[in-house]
Amino acid sequence: MASGFVKLDVDYKDTKRALDFIGRRQLPFVYAKTLTQVAGIGQLQVRSRIRSLYDLHTDWIPRGIRIDPARKRDITSYGMAESRVYSSKAVTPFIGLHEHGGYRGPKRGRRAINIGGRDITSYSYKTTTGAIRKRWKPSTLLKDYKGQTRGRKLGPQSGGNRNKAFIIRSGSAGNPLVVRRRGRRGVNLELMWMWIRRAKIKATLNAEGTVRKAVNRNFERLFRKNMASARRGV
Repeated sequence: MASGFVKLDVDYKDTKRALDFIGRRQLPFVYAKTLTQVAGIGQLQVRSRIRSLYDLHTDWIPRGIRIDPARKRDITSYGMAESRVYSSKAVTPFIGLHEHGGYRGPKRGRRAINIGGRDITSYSYKTTTGAIRKRWKPSTLLKDYKGQTRGRKLGPQSGGNRNKAFIIRSGSAGNPLVVRRRGRRGVNLELMWMWIRRAKIKATLNAEGTVRKAVNRNFERLFRKNMASARRGV
C-alpha cells in the first residue's frame, strides 16, 4: 500500500461565512485548487531534495513522490477537502527508511551489502546515467578470483596481481574489502568495495517537514490569488 506522509485538509465553514454571495459560490473550487497547488509545490520540493541528498543514477525514486488532488465535490458535500502527498508502493521502503532512519540489510538471497569505495564512486567508473559500470561491479571484478590460503594474513605486499581485484580484511575480524593493486610497482591498494552485514541509515529526508513548509509559505498567497481570479471570471 502506498504511503502518505502528509495530508493537507481544510474546513471552510468559517471562511464561507465571511464571504459575499459570489465568494461563497466560488469557495469550493478555490479551496480545492489551492490545496492541489500547494501539494504540487510540496511534491516538487521533496523530489528536488531527494535528488540533492542521495546519489541516484536514475529518476525513479523522485518520480515515486505523488499527489492526490483535492476535489471540489468533497467540499460541497462534506464541508472539507483533502490533498495528499505520498510515496508509491515501490519507493516507500526507501522513503520511509530515509525519513525516519533505521537499518538496511542485504537484499534477499545475499549475505552482505556492497558499499562502494571512494574511488569507485568517481565518474570514470560510471555510465552516463551514473550507474556503476558492469566491469567494476564485485561479481565481475572477482569472477576469476580463487581466494587465499586459509589463515594467511594479507597485507599491502601480498595477494593479487596489478590491476586484478582480490579480497582482504580490515583487521583480524573486520569487514571484507575488495581491492586491487595500482601504481607502477603495484604496491598501492585501491579500495573498490566493502561488504557489511547491515548499514545504519540516518533520518535525513524530512519530506513531511518540507511539504508543511511549502504549505505555510504558499497557501494563503495562492488562495487569495485563486479567489481573485475566480471572482473576476464570474
